[in-house]
Amino acid sequence: MGFGERLRALRLSRRLTQRQLAELVDLDFTYLSKIENGKAAPPSETKIRALAGELQTDAEELLLLAGKVSQSAVRETVARDERMGVLFRRLQRGQLSSKQIRELLAVLDESGVKGDDAGNY
Repeated sequence: MGFGERLRALRLSRRLTQRQLAELVDLDFTYLSKIENGKAAPPSETKIRALAGELQTDAEELLLLAGKVSQSAVRETVARDERMGVLFRRLQRGQLSSKQIRELLAVLDESGVKGDDAGNY
């Protein structure tokens, strides 16, 4: 299930219209409709967290479905190991090729380290 589909299911389970939910989180309801129908990209992390709060669901689940990494998760990871900061900066600057990224992920797979998105590369 994608982000928009999950958002719609959660909204309906809370018996909210698109217009009601959009007003609660300060979004345009036509944008919310487009998100639910897969015609627009998910909103910012802040808006996703607001949506999760109104829908009484886990923000991290929605962020994952939206293909976003929470800023707090990045900060926590970098705080645990400064090398992660170097890796994030290199990724952000586009300093790693697609081949290098695939190789890093392959090493993780071989070592048994798999996340929720394992194999999606």
